[in-house]
Amino acid sequence: MNNNNSNHFDPFQNWGNQNQASQQKRLQNQKIKQGYKSKAEDGLDNMISEYNQAKINQVVDWNPSSKDKAQITRYFKRYWDNNFFIYAVIIAIITFITSFYTTFAVGGIVAVFVLKLTLSQNIFMKYFLNDHQIEKEDMVYLKNKIFGKQLNVLTTFMITVVLTMISFTMSFYTIGIYIDVEKIPFLSNLLSKWYPFIPDNELFAYTNIFSIFILILLKVIEKWR
Repeated sequence: MNNNNSNHFDPFQNWGNQNQASQQKRLQNQKIKQGYKSKAEDGLDNMISEYNQAKINQVVDWNPSSKDKAQITRYFKRYWDNNFFIYAVIIAIITFITSFYTTFAVGGIVAVFVLKLTLSQNIFMKYFLNDHQIEKEDMVYLKNKIFGKQLNVLTTFMITVVLTMISFTMSFYTIGIYIDVEKIPFLSNLLSKWYPFIPDNELFAYTNIFSIFILILLKVIEKWR
């Protein structure tokens, strides 16, 4: 009796095919990202060249070309902004969970501020203009021409400080609102397996999430302004 191996399912081969397809997709995404990045770099190079020429010719009302501006903002919004939103949501989830264990969960608000600062237009411009000899005032001028005027770092920092103080104050108000794990002993034991779970920190957890949402909202306003 002959065995027909052609219909035999090989899980290792199937996994290998899936892994290969995943790698190809990742390489394709990297290629697309590199394309956006190259266009953004070209746009910035063109913009700086035109701006320097405008300064030599003493052009007062200089504006970058819409094509160069679009190439830069498209890359920034597609990758830098989107990375912020992804990581900010992850931080928000972690902050919400840890709020039921420790008051140090307010650090999640600070973490989102640092993330916002790291992926800001200022850092973007410094990163891509690193090879150019350009004054700080000119860099700020070009940034405003590309993205428009945004909230400065000090204003965002003050908002973060206020939100952090409010959230920290709420950590002293132990109020249960919706969550009542005591009704489910198994869940209560599971949540307190490694560290005491404090369900009355619910208001504190919601305040932390609200504070992070405010910082995310500021980023949304910047993105679509």
